[in-house]
Amino acid sequence: MYRLDIQNQWEPLTTAKREKFFGDMHRNDEHNPRASLAAKREDFYEDLVNGAFESRQQISEQMAKLRLSPSENITYCVISTHNLRKESSNLQIWWLRERADRQIGILCVDHTGLGDDSALTTIKEELTAMALKSPYTTMGVSKFCKDPLLMPELYAQSVKALEVVRFAGSCPIIYYQEIEEAASKTNNENIKLESLLAKLKAMWLTGSRRDIEAFVDDALKRTPFPDEYQVRSLTFTIINLLEMELETSTLSLENLFGSRTDIYRKVSTFDRYFDIRQWLINIIYEAIAYQKQESLSPKGNIVAKIKDIIKKQHTEISTVAEIAGQLFFSVSYISHVFKESTGKTIIEYLTEYRINKAMHLLLQPEAKIGTILEQVGFKNKSHFTLIFKKHTGYTPAEYRKRMTC
Repeated sequence: MYRLDIQNQWEPLTTAKREKFFGDMHRNDEHNPRASLAAKREDFYEDLVNGAFESRQQISEQMAKLRLSPSENITYCVISTHNLRKESSNLQIWWLRERADRQIGILCVDHTGLGDDSALTTIKEELTAMALKSPYTTMGVSKFCKDPLLMPELYAQSVKALEVVRFAGSCPIIYYQEIEEAASKTNNENIKLESLLAKLKAMWLTGSRRDIEAFVDDALKRTPFPDEYQVRSLTFTIINLLEMELETSTLSLENLFGSRTDIYRKVSTFDRYFDIRQWLINIIYEAIAYQKQESLSPKGNIVAKIKDIIKKQHTEISTVAEIAGQLFFSVSYISHVFKESTGKTIIEYLTEYRINKAMHLLLQPEAKIGTILEQVGFKNKSHFTLIFKKHTGYTPAEYRKRMTC
C-alpha cells in the first residue's frame, strides 16, 4: 500500500503509518457532523424495519434528535428490489443494508401541503420509471402507510410483492396493493376437481396444443399475479387427474415421466410461473400423443380393455381370473401382456387405481373414511390404512389433513 507524501513522492506505508493514516480518517469522520448524522439516520431506519421501537412516542423522539420531519407529516413505504441501479432521483429513499441479495429501501414522502392522492400518483410514476431503466430490475413495493410502527409489516409486504414479480415474470414492478385488490376480485370458491377432470377429458379427444394451453392457463392463472403456492398445488392436482385419465389407456404416468416423487421434485425446481406452465403443457401434450399411438397396437387394445374393466368394476374384482373370463383370454396371457406394456402386474395396477381413487375422494371433507374405503373396493379399514400409507407415506387421515389445510 502506498500514499503520496507532501513532497509528491510515493513511499510505502509501514504498519505504524497505516494505522495513523486510517485512524486520522476515522477521527475525521467522527468529527464530520453531516457524515455522522447520515449514518445515525440509516441505523434508525434499520431499527424501524426490524421492529425495534415499542411506541410512536419513541419514534417521534428519535426523529427529532435526527432532525427528520415529524412522522405525522410522512407517508412511508418499503421497497424490495433486485439489480436496481441507484441513480439520482427526486424520491427520498433510505437504502439499507442488503438482505438475502435483496436491496431494501424506505421511501419517505413529506406530504405537507400536498394532496395524498396526487403525491402517491407521482411517486408510483417515478418508481415505475426506476424499475424500467434496466431489463434485469425487479421491484416489489409495499402499501403506503403513515404509521412508522408498521414498518416490519410493510417490509414483509414488499418481499411478498418481489416474490410475485419474480415468479410471475410478467412485469418488473408490482405493488402489494395490486395483489390484494386482485385477490379480492377473484372467485374464492375452490376449483372443483370434477370440473377440471371433465375439461381434461374433453381436451383429450382433440389433443390440440392450443386447447391444452387454454386449459392450463384457465386452471393455473386465477389472478393477474399467480401465487406460487397455489400454482404448485394446482399443478400437482392436474398431475393426479392426468394419471387417472391415463389409467384408461395403455400407459401409466410413471412409465412416461418417472415416479410421482420424481415428478413432484421436478415441479419444485421451477421458480417461474412460465416454466411450470410450459412443463405442464408439454406433459399433457406428450401423454395424449403417446396414448393415441399406443392404442393402435393389438396388445395395447387388450391392456386398454383390462384397465376399462378395472375402472368400472374395481369395487367388485378380487382376482385376475375374473378379468380374463370377460376377455376370453387365459390368465397367464393377459398377465404377460399387461406386465409387458405397463411394467406392473394387474393386481398392482388394481391396488394403485383404488388408492388413487381414495386420494381423490379424501379431498372431499364431508366424505367419511369408512365410506371411502368401501367405495374403492377395500373391505377392512386397517388393511386399507396399511396399503394407503405404503403408497403415499401417510395414513388416510394424515393425507386429508395435509391436502386440505
